[in-house]
Amino acid sequence: VDGTQPRLGLGWQRQASNLEPISPVGLLVFGSASLPGVDLVALGAPGCRAYQTSDVTSAIFASVGGSFAAALPIPNSAAFAGRPVHCQSLGLTTRNARLLATSNGLSAVLGL
Repeated sequence: VDGTQPRLGLGWQRQASNLEPISPVGLLVFGSASLPGVDLVALGAPGCRAYQTSDVTSAIFASVGGSFAAALPIPNSAAFAGRPVHCQSLGLTTRNARLLATSNGLSAVLGL
């Protein structure tokens, strides 16, 4: 997952790549708190980890050529300045029973 720095009043651009061809869609998950890489083996996804909560929002996007791009709208309100936001992408895979692959997590602080 990569993209721009999040700024108030703008969309936070996110990109995910290297999705397997089996994955026609990708999921972006946004959270307000980071996690220490919770192992998802108990959910049938060995080798996958959750790096943030999923309490802000999530959205599904079409994957074209193994990648997708999206933006999280950020309100233009000083109340959000300095707050952390965390992001992780998910895609389909044939490598585990849950058919789920996760990216690394990405954390940023909302700026002016």
